[in-house]
Amino acid sequence: MSGTLSDSTPRGSLSSSTGIYRILWESKRFIIINFVAVSIVAAIVSLLLPKWYKSSATVFPPSSAQGESIVTGMGVVNPLVALGLGGVGEEINKYIAIVKSRSLRERIINAFDLKVVYETETIEETLWELDSRIEIAVTDEGALTFGVLDRDTLRAKAMADSILFILGETTTQLGSKAAQRNRRFILNRITAIKAELAVAERDLRDLTAEHGTYNLPTQLDVVIGQLVQLEVMLAQAEIEYNVASASMNTRNPQLDQLRIQRDEISKKVEELMAGGGKSNLLPNLQELPDVALWYARLTRDVKILGALLEFLYPQYEQARLQAAKDEPMLLVLDYPKVAQRRVKPVRSLIVLACGLFSIVVSSLWVVFRSQTQHILS
Repeated sequence: MSGTLSDSTPRGSLSSSTGIYRILWESKRFIIINFVAVSIVAAIVSLLLPKWYKSSATVFPPSSAQGESIVTGMGVVNPLVALGLGGVGEEINKYIAIVKSRSLRERIINAFDLKVVYETETIEETLWELDSRIEIAVTDEGALTFGVLDRDTLRAKAMADSILFILGETTTQLGSKAAQRNRRFILNRITAIKAELAVAERDLRDLTAEHGTYNLPTQLDVVIGQLVQLEVMLAQAEIEYNVASASMNTRNPQLDQLRIQRDEISKKVEELMAGGGKSNLLPNLQELPDVALWYARLTRDVKILGALLEFLYPQYEQARLQAAKDEPMLLVLDYPKVAQRRVKPVRSLIVLACGLFSIVVSSLWVVFRSQTQHILS
């Protein structure tokens, strides 16, 4: 009994499959006619569909501004990029953001009057329609490719050219704004320091003219040396006068001469303490603490501000050179061209898909109809 069951099960299954094959074979004429008819209709429809053309451009970020690259500086392939997990650099992301920006799209819409071309009523509908006709892709090598679809080959190229131009213009403006901001900051700092230096130099000049502090350290050495000599001479004259006054009459001419000599030396000491007499080339020792403090502060300010200017001028020139160096920020690998072949509709694919679909539907219909008739009978 088990042998009978084991023989009957595969035979029944085979019979069912054979029945379906037999039904399909008997209805092959119907299936073939449907396939041919649907294929012909699909071919006619594909011929009537509007032709679409695409004009594309490829840009690449400058080497100095690249983010992740497929090959690193040591020549080793970046594993994340190789696995498709990374590699879109910061500059490429910026390019994509610019292409997708509303400002760029509105400029394209206004330039080509796309509201009329697309037969839309609002700007939002036009933006949506334009978005559907701009294709953006990033290659494995890190380049950005964008294409514009349109029914007119010349308009597709012109729109792609405009997008490329606006992309380059915007990228340059963004880069130049950063460079200009840096250069302007340095220039403003230089201007402010020059103004501060002018004030410090003027104050130092006024202090020099008023107190004779032309070179205070050297002047102090000179005045102190002279003061020491005069003090020694004054002490010696005092001793000589005192000795002479003890032994001589007050009316003695020699005593008067010693007194006059002592008073003359004392007068020179007072003049020296007061600032060098009529020449005004030596500082006033009585005002020396305040004058020395002012002189030290002003001299310090002049030296510091001068050192800052010496530091900032090369920085300013470097910023100018860097701005000029970074000006071409968009490398175009492929410029848009007039499309020679349509990109859609793909007629062969349409005919093939419709033909296969007709075979599937016809086969299902034949089998379903046969099973329904068998059940009803």
